[in-house]
Parts: sequence; structure tokens; C-alpha cells
Amino acid sequence: MMEVLEDTNLINYILRDTTYLRSNVISNTWVHTYEFLKQTVNKGDKVILFTGEGLNKEKQLPNGSTEYTYYWGLDICVWNNDGDAAVLYEISDWQHIPVNKKIEA
Repeated sequence: MMEVLEDTNLINYILRDTTYLRSNVISNTWVHTYEFLKQTVNKGDKVILFTGEGLNKEKQLPNGSTEYTYYWGLDICVWNNDGDAAVLYEISDWQHIPVNKKIEA
């Protein structure tokens, strides 16, 4: 479960799983990537991501915040040992540059 720290849109974030190489050092090998859907969230809201299948949903909490539950849709468990890590990236400032398939010499 993640708590939203400031008002934002989830479409600006991706989550990847990886493993630890040693204490507090993560691998640069990425196995799975989850791209969040377009959803405005507010400070204090909760975001839950399950790796299995299910229907995405939202629920109002007693304190007035909202809990958003998402399902990755994988048929395997991503978090399969104590050495796994979830890394959340903000990608709103990333630039996407097309790569030419054919380069003329």
C-alpha cells in the first residue's frame, strides 16, 4: 500500500519490480513494469496494487480520503522472495524519442 504525499495524477507513475544485490542496493535488471491509469489522487489517498487479476476499484475511507485498488493482471506472483523490491518512478518529465529503424549510410 502506498500513501499519496501530494495531489497528482497516477498516469505520471510506473512501478517496477527488481531484486536487491546487497543491503539497500537494487539491481538494474527489471522484470515487470506496471503503468498506472489516468487517475487524479489527493494527498492522503491510498493506492494498492495487487499482482493478480481482479477489477480495479475505489472506496471512500472514513477519514474522507479514497483508497484506489489496482490489479496488475499477472498470472504469477511478482513478489516471490525476501530479496524483491518495488521501485516507483515519476515519469511526468520523461521525454519519449522515436528510434529510426533504418539508418541510411
